[in-house]
Amino acid sequence: MIPVDSLNSHYASVACVKDAELMKSCATDYETKNRFTPGDSDTFHFKYVLPEDIIGAINSIKSKAMGIDQIPIDFIKLCLPALLPVLDHLFNYSLQNSIFPSIWKLANIISVPKIKVPKESKDYRPVSILCILRKVLEKIVHKQVVEYLNEHSILPQNQSGFRKCHSTETALLKATDDIREAIDKKMMSLLVLLDFSKAFDCDVLLANLRYIGFSGAAIYWFKSYLHKRQHRVFVSEQKASAWTEIETGVPQGSVLGPLLFLVYMFDLPDVIKHSCYHMYADDIQLYTHFSVNSFKNSLAVLTQDLYNVIDFCSQHNLDLNVSKTQAIIIGTQRYLTTFYELEAPKLIINNCIIPYSTTVCNLGVVFDPTLSWYNHCLNIVHKVLGTLAQLRRSFAYIPTAVRKLLVKSLIMPHFKYASALFTYQSLTMLSCNAYKTHV
Repeated sequence: MIPVDSLNSHYASVACVKDAELMKSCATDYETKNRFTPGDSDTFHFKYVLPEDIIGAINSIKSKAMGIDQIPIDFIKLCLPALLPVLDHLFNYSLQNSIFPSIWKLANIISVPKIKVPKESKDYRPVSILCILRKVLEKIVHKQVVEYLNEHSILPQNQSGFRKCHSTETALLKATDDIREAIDKKMMSLLVLLDFSKAFDCDVLLANLRYIGFSGAAIYWFKSYLHKRQHRVFVSEQKASAWTEIETGVPQGSVLGPLLFLVYMFDLPDVIKHSCYHMYADDIQLYTHFSVNSFKNSLAVLTQDLYNVIDFCSQHNLDLNVSKTQAIIIGTQRYLTTFYELEAPKLIINNCIIPYSTTVCNLGVVFDPTLSWYNHCLNIVHKVLGTLAQLRRSFAYIPTAVRKLLVKSLIMPHFKYASALFTYQSLTMLSCNAYKTHV
């Protein structure tokens, strides 16, 4: 096990500003082009929190984890009639006076291994355990902010991350349907999958909020919420690291974190001039359609958009993970054969050649060059057989009702996930041939 102080130092080093002057310049750009004029009636102000808002937020919390204050959610629910007036005063005081309680800025980090045998700090994923009452207030704020963003259509339509009626499946459906339409028109598609790190700069975020119409009081509240936060890696009271202050990003596990990241990236589509795109949080699907003989021009314009995206993210303290960037050419088998005979030009990002893969994993679904879903089906078979093999050892001792529950929770999700994509799946692929090939 890696020492807790080493893990904590690693997590703190990831969330840092790499170019303070660039971040300051970016924040200044937003501040000089406010979307709303000061005093505009459409600007965002916090609404008065009502008791029913608090009750709804508390009842929506399912996690049993306790933060640094050691107050469990069950205790809050049990004592809610007596606590409600206190919470009502506490939350409204926080929002009206732009003060976020200091104890709620403390987070215990539980390190979860990413791989079977972790050897380095980067092999552990940080999961922040936050105070329950903090989450309650965040849920109330989240609801008010989402209503404002939806009312003014601020978030781009092609952003499916952490939004109501959106999911990874809607992101996959949009790109897949566009590619299928191109195939119907006897064209091919180049799909590039981008992944960015998320240690964003708080000052740029606050400038973003000002730009989209948040009032001064609301911005001061978010400033109090974001600044002077601390975390520590926690195993037990006897085995915990020292506290470390964090000035960038938001804690893993926070309610507002994903929404604030969407606000942080809301104007990214403005720099994509020529290509199609769809986003799920920081996962970006960038694609263009082309005929066999026009690939060179299509690659040039997509590369231009790609560098525009990279420049935008650099200005916002986000890094492109080149090692996770994937590219694939999709079309009919006939056009694919002709395409590869022409020795097509390479896709180059930051002096690195991105090969055209035979399969790519896009938001948990394996894409192949003809959208046959053959490799994805084999991947599902692998996962299902592996799970069944583990369950089989103890099935004889498990009641039938529990068996059904295990299958429903551990097996069926593999088949149901993104099932709407597989409209054109052949009966052969759904038959036991896939199983025989796997075996």
